[in-house]
Amino acid sequence: MNAPVKRSRRRAAVSQEAAPEAKEVASARSVHSIALVAAPFNSFRRPSIQVGLLAALARQCGWSARTHHLFLDFAVMIGSEFYERIANDRGVAVGDWLFSVKAFGPDAPDPDGRAMLAAFDLKDAEQLLIVRRDVVPRFVRLAAEEIARSNPTVVGFTSTFQQTAAAIAIARRLRSMLPRARFLFGGANFERDMAAEWIAHVPEVELVLSGEADDSFPALLRAIDAGEGIDRVTGLSWRDDDGTVRQNKPAKMITALDCNPTPDYTEYFDRAEYLGLVQIGLRNDVRIPFESARGCWWGEHSHCVFCGLNALTMKFRSKSPDRVWTELAELAERHRSYHFEAVDNIIDRDYRGALLPRLSAADATYDIFYEVKSNLKPDEIRDMADAGIRTIQPGIESLSTPVLKLMRKGVRGLDNVNLLRWSAHYGVAVSWNVLWGFPGEKTEFYAEQADLFRHLHHLQPPSAGLRVWLERYSPLFKDEASFPKTCRKPERSLDFIVPARIDKEAIAYFFEYELENTLADRDFDGMAEAIGVWKEAWMRDWRPQLRYFSSPGVVTVEDSRHAPEPRLTRLTGRDARIFQALLEKPLSAGRVAELIDEPLQRVERSLRLLSHEGLIASEGGLHLSLALPARRR
Repeated sequence: MNAPVKRSRRRAAVSQEAAPEAKEVASARSVHSIALVAAPFNSFRRPSIQVGLLAALARQCGWSARTHHLFLDFAVMIGSEFYERIANDRGVAVGDWLFSVKAFGPDAPDPDGRAMLAAFDLKDAEQLLIVRRDVVPRFVRLAAEEIARSNPTVVGFTSTFQQTAAAIAIARRLRSMLPRARFLFGGANFERDMAAEWIAHVPEVELVLSGEADDSFPALLRAIDAGEGIDRVTGLSWRDDDGTVRQNKPAKMITALDCNPTPDYTEYFDRAEYLGLVQIGLRNDVRIPFESARGCWWGEHSHCVFCGLNALTMKFRSKSPDRVWTELAELAERHRSYHFEAVDNIIDRDYRGALLPRLSAADATYDIFYEVKSNLKPDEIRDMADAGIRTIQPGIESLSTPVLKLMRKGVRGLDNVNLLRWSAHYGVAVSWNVLWGFPGEKTEFYAEQADLFRHLHHLQPPSAGLRVWLERYSPLFKDEASFPKTCRKPERSLDFIVPARIDKEAIAYFFEYELENTLADRDFDGMAEAIGVWKEAWMRDWRPQLRYFSSPGVVTVEDSRHAPEPRLTRLTGRDARIFQALLEKPLSAGRVAELIDEPLQRVERSLRLLSHEGLIASEGGLHLSLALPARRR
């Protein structure tokens, strides 16, 4: 973070001469209205699916609904790239700290900001202080003025990661401007067990919807319409007239996802264009969020130990292929972007037969992001690529089978290598990290992995290598018997953000910790170095490659992984047949011997030769060719 605070030539939309605010599109006019706010810090590069969906649901209830993507204005006020670095940081909660004084007033624990800066080695410290002192108060005032102009009955705030303090700060400013309005909060930072603590200690947090709100949100609007029945709205936590925190029955799991309306992002694009954050015309620089499924079918079987998602509803459910097709078409026509980002935790396996062929064959040129499981076969990756799924997040996390077992991932290290191979071949970008710090790990797991990395420079490198986070609701957090800890406490930056009266253990999502039976940080130095070398290889003037050409009985491998001038290796006879047998998936030496009808000892001798040349990878008695076909299959 080395960008200074910028003064944009374009005025933020929260100024007095603002662009048109959110469009009101109500099915029937009502005396009631709701303002739905997406506060900093959310990436400015995509709209909020939460406020987009809730606005559409409110309009179905006859309410007037306005969305306010206010994080766009703040991005312009401090500089978009500087803003984005803060928004994407999952370490120290700088975003919440910036707004803590405006959120909590004299109770904020770090009024001048110096304590936080002394506790953490933050870049751009002086710029951050300027933003906190000068920009945040102005933004909060202008944001509140924009919202208050429509005099809404309810103001709703969504909060994930670092949006809570900014939301509370805006609500605090609005309290005197809209004394009769109800303030509603929701999102991952306000799940049921966290909601009670916020309501008990923060006056502005008076209503909280936790869990899936597709039914409970309209029910709350109907209760407000009727002036009664708030105590029967499922998923609602609230403060009654005597200050007591009440929690109704939990919200039910939603199964009929097809019944939900299409989210409306009109105001986001209008605002972003006005502010100069997206191009006017074709808007392919923005990935439009869409939802086609909830829950995780793998998590139902085996919950990955570090995953804190699906806190209350792991059960997998999905929209019909027809509904997904219709929604993508509607969003593309309405918003003039053909780039999409599925917010699903994992793609529905049945879409391969019902949705992907339609996307491949139809007159549609979408670019889609999906999360997937990493044990995909080559033809499955090909089908995704043909359907326009150009980026995937497969949850690779490691290329070591023993480490993957500790994570409960249900795949082998060579399966993950194979996914990287065929994704590269079919032009699918892979978003992935390497994780470490799991109970039972051994130094050799990482030494072997680091040695493997140097043979994979022709494949997409990980974004980073890091110790696993401890997230609320993950098995690492909840299962003390399986994962004993020497210590666990809320992430330390909360000490400089929330007042002392708030129990940080009750509201934290990330925690600092020490797990028993894990390696020290220094034991991962070799891994970190190998990742750095791999990433540097992709920044050269020439792209590392390892590809093969073949004809019956002969294979030539062209290797430019470590030098721009390729090295050629010619394989014939048994060596060529073994190499080709290992192209599709990892196999044992015995299985290869059966396939090519050769003695096992000869196969094992050839495997040692191919391994020495760096043309195959081996782990746990399995082997896999590393080269990619020279021609698309």
